[in-house]
Formats: sequence, structure tokens, C-alpha cells
Amino acid sequence: SPDNLTFNSENWNTAQTVTITGVADDQDDENATSTITVSVNSSDTNYVSSKLSDKEVKVTTSDGDTAGFKLSETTVTATEGGDNATFTVELTSKPTSAVTIGIAGSTEANVSPTSLSFDASDWKTPKTVTVTAVNDSVDDDQQTSTITISVSSSSDSKYGSGISNQSVTATTKDDDTAGFTLSKNTATVTEGGDSDNFTVVLNSEPTQDVALTLTPNDLTEVSISSSSTLTFTSANWNTAQTVIIAA
Repeated sequence: SPDNLTFNSENWNTAQTVTITGVADDQDDENATSTITVSVNSSDTNYVSSKLSDKEVKVTTSDGDTAGFKLSETTVTATEGGDNATFTVELTSKPTSAVTIGIAGSTEANVSPTSLSFDASDWKTPKTVTVTAVNDSVDDDQQTSTITISVSSSSDSKYGSGISNQSVTATTKDDDTAGFTLSKNTATVTEGGDSDNFTVVLNSEPTQDVALTLTPNDLTEVSISSSSTLTFTSANWNTAQTVIIAA
């Protein structure tokens, strides 16, 4: 700028400045070399192209764009059966073809969607990933796991294997508590007559078998006519088992 310079008999020996500005194209296209040609046009027969050859300026344009992607968050927290978490993904340069970003959850944290697609029209529009804690029924306290984000495919060579994976650390809060529940805590039986019963069920899924022992404090007054040991597994932990009491 400007793209035309005018010299006359008054300013012919005063240098005029041309400002060269790199074109911001948002693409990671590395440094580029181009040529600016300076040519003459005048009614002065001494300043015609047949006498004065064109001159060139070689210009190197340094690229200011780097292919990649960025995350809005690197840590998130979600609760089993409760609040979810989110983070966003966007590209850092305009791609020449579609770019697919893969998102891989963990055994403790599910993600949706599991992939995002960007192209030249929406590359810098943040897209949301929702993180949901896996509700597993096990009392496993607070867990920390890793969500991995990576470029899974693109025909743009800049968005190839050279793009490093990134990760989000997901903390999942547990909503399960180990224990067991009785259907009632009082019972009435009659000598030689009516029996009574109550049920027992675990509050969370065990990782190993759980045995509950039933022990009357006075065997002369009450007995257990069902099994005196209840066994719960990961398959039947939430199925109530019945205890029958007799006088």
C-alpha cells in the first residue's frame, strides 16, 4: 500500500514508501515467498517499459498460524446420578479439509459426543463435550480418570500425526454407600403359633461376596427358621432376602 506511486518534476527525487502487509489467512501454511513487481508507465519517452525493465522485491511472509486444537478446560467434575460437566474444543487454524476430533472417555466417565467434526466454516467455533459420571452402584469413593482428545482423521496434512493428543482429568463423585437395610427392626412371634419375618438387602454392589450372620441373643426365646447366614454377591446384592423368626 499504495499500489501506485506517482512521480513528477517536483518530487522525482523524494523517496516514496510502500508498505507490505502479510495476508492473514488463518491457515497453517508455513512461511511463503512471493514477488512484488515494480513497473513504469509514463508519457515521458525516457520512462517507458521498453527502456526501463521491471524490478522485483522478494517478500517472505512469516506464518502466524499453527495447526492444532485447544480445550476450554483441562479438569472437570461430575457426580454419579447428579451433575454433569462440560468442556469445549476448537481448532487453532483454518483447515483445508474436514478435521475429525475423537474424544475417548474412561470406565468412570462417559463422554458425548465421542467425535467432533470441523471444517473451514466452523473451525474456530467452540463445540461442547458433555462428561457424565458412570453410575456403577459400587461404593468406590471419588475417582479420577483421563479423557483423551485427539485428531482421528483429516486430509489436511497439517492435521496429521504431528498433532499431539490432549487430555482432560475427570473427577467423578460417588453416590453409593456400603451398608445394608432391614425392612423393619421389631418383630412379634407367638410360642407354638405365629412366626414373623423381615428382609435384608445391601445398599451398594459389593466387589466380593458379603455374608451376614443372624444371631439371636436368647435361643430359648426365639429361633431363626430360615438360614442363619445370608450371602450377597454382585449379582443379587439388591434383591431382598427374607429372614423367618419363630418362638
